[in-house]
Amino acid sequence: MSLRSRFADGFRGRIIDPLRVRILGEALKSIDASTGKGWFRKKGAAVRPKGLKGYYSWYENEGVVFSSINGLAEGATGGGFHTTVERVKKAKSLCDELGKDHNFDMLLPNITRNMLVAGFCPVERQINKMPSKCAFKIIHPLTITEIQHDGFEIQRVIQEVDGKKIDLEGGEIAWFINNQLGNDPRGISEIKAVEQLLQIKQSIIDSIEDIVDRYIAPTIIWKSRRDIQALKEAVQGREPGQDIFLGKLTEEEMQNVAQVIEVRGDAKFWEYIAYVDQLIYVGLYAPNLYYWRDATQASATVLRQMVDRKLRAIQRNVKRGVERGFFEPLIQANDLDEVPKVEFNMEKTGLDEMTLENIMVAAINLGLVGGKQLEKLFWLKGLDIGPLGYMPEEVPGSAKPTPQEPPK
Repeated sequence: MSLRSRFADGFRGRIIDPLRVRILGEALKSIDASTGKGWFRKKGAAVRPKGLKGYYSWYENEGVVFSSINGLAEGATGGGFHTTVERVKKAKSLCDELGKDHNFDMLLPNITRNMLVAGFCPVERQINKMPSKCAFKIIHPLTITEIQHDGFEIQRVIQEVDGKKIDLEGGEIAWFINNQLGNDPRGISEIKAVEQLLQIKQSIIDSIEDIVDRYIAPTIIWKSRRDIQALKEAVQGREPGQDIFLGKLTEEEMQNVAQVIEVRGDAKFWEYIAYVDQLIYVGLYAPNLYYWRDATQASATVLRQMVDRKLRAIQRNVKRGVERGFFEPLIQANDLDEVPKVEFNMEKTGLDEMTLENIMVAAINLGLVGGKQLEKLFWLKGLDIGPLGYMPEEVPGSAKPTPQEPPK
């Protein structure tokens, strides 16, 4: 049923208010297809990236942001990944070869850093049946001037490099996105939430620099009953550290020729900066020791869980981007029907799930451990094995027990 029909059904059997109908009509006409504002986004809506230059500037110049973004990217994707399949082993082999040939261990953290800073990261791809002949190139978000999409798929991206515009079709691009809100393909930068705090911190630092300058070289008020011009030129024209010589002063001038405006240098600004830094770390979910240096064991555990949830969310975004943008077209090119799944961190071997109990049961079942070995193990663990009463003759580091004959 069309939108018009649904509204018509809604008005049937009611007294129609002309004012409400007019307001509704104006609301429907107010939908802006170029920005997607309004109730519905029309196909082919275009958006422009906003604020990216500032985000990259904070990342490159602010240590708190740099370490936080890198810590998130390395924590999420720096440990490597492996692939899993349920049926088609060839699909796993192809995707593993793709990751090895194109160094995904370096590519994915690079993508993640851009995704966290800009909110999104497009990657131009060229897919071939043979993984070695594929190609991947990160498109720097700062070079993108326009993104056209239908609310679900990227249709076209316009890039500007060295003054030249480059048109890229959506099918040529794998799209990685962070903190997506609605259908906006730009996502939201991790830095956006702390940008105001960063500006406050920078303002404080600028003020402190001025205070330090004034503390080291305070402003001086020079006084004279005579023409001040010669004195002014002498003061302003001197080299740093050069002495100033004054002559023909009155007795009053010699006593009070200059008045220093003192600036206190003991103001406690650093606590405020530390507080702002802490708020920035909280806003960035930074996996950094500074974040919980004063935390108790209980609170550190809670903080670690918060960071782990953030890292897993980043991993899921990257995982879906790799599976859909890299693996799926490769699998389709080879006429296969199962796309391997990405699992981050090292591949499990099963050894991490083995316990002493499981090992002992397996050893007994295989006949590798006999009765005497079990008796000795029980005795070493301080367990009373009852009427058997057998103890080994000597145990390193302990007193020699009185040996008893084991039962026949």
